Amino acid sequence: MRNPSFREWSRAAQPDGYPDTIDWSLSGGSSRAGVDAAVDAVERGRADLYNDQPPNDRMDELTTRYTGQTHLWPYAASFAMYLNTRVPPFDDPRVRRAVGYAVDRRAVQGLYPGPAEIGCQLLPPNFPGYQPYCPFTLDPSPAGAWTAPDRTTAARLIKESGTRGMNVTIWSYLGFADLSRYFVRLLDSLGYHTRVRTLGDTSQAGFNKFYSYLVDSRHRAQMGAFFAPWFPSPANATSALRCEAFVPNSGSNTNASEFCSREVERRIKHALSLQTTDPAKAGAAWAAVDRQIVDIDVAGRVDPASQAANRDELHRRAFRAEVVEQQHGGTCRVGHQMPSGALLPFFERLQNQLLFLFAHPL
Repeated sequence: MRNPSFREWSRAAQPDGYPDTIDWSLSGGSSRAGVDAAVDAVERGRADLYNDQPPNDRMDELTTRYTGQTHLWPYAASFAMYLNTRVPPFDDPRVRRAVGYAVDRRAVQGLYPGPAEIGCQLLPPNFPGYQPYCPFTLDPSPAGAWTAPDRTTAARLIKESGTRGMNVTIWSYLGFADLSRYFVRLLDSLGYHTRVRTLGDTSQAGFNKFYSYLVDSRHRAQMGAFFAPWFPSPANATSALRCEAFVPNSGSNTNASEFCSREVERRIKHALSLQTTDPAKAGAAWAAVDRQIVDIDVAGRVDPASQAANRDELHRRAFRAEVVEQQHGGTCRVGHQMPSGALLPFFERLQNQLLFLFAHPL
């Protein structure tokens, strides 16, 4: 609201103020035609802002021809492929490690419905406690970067596990069907008999149907694809790895990987205790937690007291893209579409449910 009593004292020192009006258009919906129309409107000066994810096949256009108007910003969230640590074959840590070595993270990056960055750990880049670390790669290095799959190591681990030939079902909803089919091909190449079961379409109701089935520990789902929403802190990111998140034989379970480790619990509690007293040490403590979560798979260790081992993890940091144009005159025009798919309306209810990770979307 403008101050009616304000009087300009210097035009040179006083920049333009707030716009007189803001027009927010929701007419395009989530259809491809509607999204394209909104992006076109910003490119051609008919709107000032598109604040959702543009189509993948327009990203090159936006980042090369409209570099001054396109802005990428980090989004701390993850695409996840959960492996149930209490159900064969993934109750064997060698199998989980084999999947980690065998997966082509660049292929996953290409199939993900949005820009993303490859990683190998729980915490995303530019996040408290993050230190790059990636043992699940060909020729690991101190730089902590993933370079390529290590199929030889993966094949050796599968042979040692004696699980070749087992049946595996991957659960998905329609939005991640292509990604899930990639993992069908991957597991088939490792010697398993794999299928994908799709529960629910891209509507909110369809996603709810899929998620409810996947997380219900009574169903003993072996593997499932999911998007874990934005998380504000390492404590929140690790919340679904806490023992308290696993509820056996219950629809109230929020730990789809059914992971529980006393040692990880101890380290998380230590990091939490440092957050208010020594933030610098807390960052180092969270880095230790993050590294241990990865190392449990690398070393193949199992916590016999809790009867749990860790999940195999692959992350991509992701971004959302905005197309922004300077405000013209005293009016700000906004071209905006409702989010596509079924995920955004569900995010707040899922902030504490990180589960088994594969990616960070944009």
